Amino acid sequence: FYRHWERSGLATNGVMDPARERVDGGNYNPEIETRQWHLERWSLLVRKLGQVHSEVLCACVLLGEPLAQFGLRKSRKTDAKRAGEWAQARLTAALEQLVDIMLGEKRTRRGASLMAGARPSIGSTVEINVHG
Repeated sequence: FYRHWERSGLATNGVMDPARERVDGGNYNPEIETRQWHLERWSLLVRKLGQVHSEVLCACVLLGEPLAQFGLRKSRKTDAKRAGEWAQARLTAALEQLVDIMLGEKRTRRGASLMAGARPSIGSTVEINVHG
């Protein structure tokens, strides 16, 4: 998420709304393909995450806003500690959804076969024919 945001060139501009129409009064300079590719991937992630999850990721991860400050701004909590806990719960949920979007469901990930209990047991009566 961060890498796509940074390599798309948005990091120098802050977080923008990718759904808004691009308006520029100056000369048009076409984006290089790499920047455009990362911008498309980041925009897709934002759409898939939805407004609630992408908002906390953009504010706290990309722009570095403290969780307590984000919680005070967005929740109805007036206590900084409770607001921080509220924001941390939102951030955790957003990160879990981001992992599912980028890697797929846990059971379909490449390393799923290496999880405890997922490997088949091999009996001790395996014969190996070394002569061909």
